[in-house]
This record gives sequence, C-alpha cells and structure tokens, in this order.
Amino acid sequence: MKLTILFSSFFVVLCSMPQTLQAADKSDESKEGLIATLQDGSKIIGTVTLDKISIKAEGINAVKIPIRKIRRIVFHDGQKDQTVFLINGDRLTGTLDISKLTMQTLIGNITIPLKVVVSLKRSTLNGLEAQYSFNGNARDSSGNEVNGTVHGATLCEDRHGNKNSAYKFDGVDDYIKFGKKLPDMEKMTISAWVCAENNLVWLSDADWFGGNDVTIQCGPSSVFLRADKGSYSLCDKIDVGVDLLNQWRHITWTMTPKQSDTYIDGKHCGRIKKGGSNVGFHDFILGTMEYPKGRMGWLGYWKGKISNLKIYSRVLSSNDIREIYEQND
Repeated sequence: MKLTILFSSFFVVLCSMPQTLQAADKSDESKEGLIATLQDGSKIIGTVTLDKISIKAEGINAVKIPIRKIRRIVFHDGQKDQTVFLINGDRLTGTLDISKLTMQTLIGNITIPLKVVVSLKRSTLNGLEAQYSFNGNARDSSGNEVNGTVHGATLCEDRHGNKNSAYKFDGVDDYIKFGKKLPDMEKMTISAWVCAENNLVWLSDADWFGGNDVTIQCGPSSVFLRADKGSYSLCDKIDVGVDLLNQWRHITWTMTPKQSDTYIDGKHCGRIKKGGSNVGFHDFILGTMEYPKGRMGWLGYWKGKISNLKIYSRVLSSNDIREIYEQND
C-alpha cells in the first residue's frame, strides 16, 4: 500500500526552544495540532494546515481520509513501512510517498527527513488560549501572552519529581494573577494536574461584582463548578467518586451553553445539565479571587499544587482528554 500525504504549511515550534507557539487561525477549520517525535527523543509540536491523506493501494482506487480522523502514524522498518491509526480503531499499513516535511518555526523554515521521524500524532492545540507548564515561571506557552504575575506561590516538584515544574500555594496568601487576558468563551475546556489540600477555589475568571464568575474547586470527592455570567446559573457540585485531596489528579472541565462535564484522570465522572458561559467580566487568577477590586482572598486562599494547566475555547472530546492525560507530561 502506498500513502500520499497532501499538505500545505506547518506552524511549529521545537520543544527545546522557548515555549511560544504561533496561534492557529481559528477561522481555518482544516488546521490540526500535530506532534512529531524524532529518533533523538525531541518533539515538534504545533498546528498544521493539513486537509487529508490520500491513500493508494494495489487493487483499489485512491482513498482520501480527513486528517481529523487520524490519531497517529507510526514509522517502522527503516521508514519503509508506516501504520496509520484512525480514530475509530482501524489501521492502515503502507509507505508514505514523501521523503521530508518542510516546517515553519520561530527560527525560520526547517526540513525534517522522514527517516528521523518515529511518529506523527494529533495534538489538541486547536482553540488553545493559554498553556502553562510552570517550568520555572508562570508564562503562557500558547503564544497568546496570557502571562501571570506570581504573588507568594513557590516553584516545586511536579508529580514526577521534576524540580521547578509546578507551583505550590500555601493557603495563606499565595496567588498568581493574570488579569483581564482570557477571551470571551461560549464553550470552554480547563485541564490541569492538581494536588489539592483544601476545597477552596483554585481557578477563577471573574470580576468585582456578584454573578459574573467562572470558578472551579475540588475535594474531598467532588468538583464544584460555577459559571454564572450572562443569563446562566451554573453553580453546582459533581460527585466524582474518587478521592481528590492530597494526591495528584488530572482534572478536566468542559462547558457549553447546555451542560458541563468533568473528567478525572482521563475518565468521564459526571455531568451537570445546566449551561454556562465565560463571556465578559474577566479577571483570571489562580489560588484565590479578587473582591472588591484590588482586594484578594475574600473567600480564602487555596492550598495545593498545580502543573500543566491548559485552557481552550472549545470543548475537547473524550478522546482528546484521554490523550492529554496519557501524555503524562
């Protein structure tokens, strides 16, 4: 089987470079996130304008598969054979009819021979509004410049024991303030690794008046969600059936104008059939809330650790959420 890949231009950044990605053009639905893993262990992550892969096989006519239906491509046997894994579980084995990928990075165009590529894999970069590895600072690596100012919170080890890869909040007066930087979002996904030591608000995007809040808090075995901006009244608890305090958990909240869902460690754990919104009244903070203007901690301060925070202006699928969890970064 011979595979011919039809593509235009890549927008990528090397993981070893400063973590600033060029934001995708949200009006172009053909753009997909891509992770290229190379033989030396490095990765290239970014968005790609790639509509479909055309597959030619002996005995059949050319078959075109939309890139969104492809989960990953794995290279084998000195790059002579590849296996294409589709979202529905199907697999196709053959040879890519290309020899190199031309990519545009922050340092200009680069050419990557396929012989150094181990796998190509979908990523979840579309609609990414903010991303924080907390690798030494609170800078946004999505390219949208939603950077935070740290007040008291200290760098600490993440769940893997990597130093300076998470932030610790003491529950007394620590917080990180980002300000009025997040965009209006009718749909939203928040995803993070969290080790909570109390059940106060650990993320808020609110303002200084009542009824204009988006917040999330968790523990001991429930997630409390609030999104009451506009005409919405979401302010509910979801019992997730697992312990959330004093241990690292991957927590994801997806929100639409009709419902909210929670996922713990990649698994769907509950749904609230109430709509929510994050349109208007932005004041993005980790660790507490600001009320009235200029005054922090009116509902207390969160105690715990957080790493690998991502915020999207779309609802990630259950497959996307499981993929983020299984990346184990």
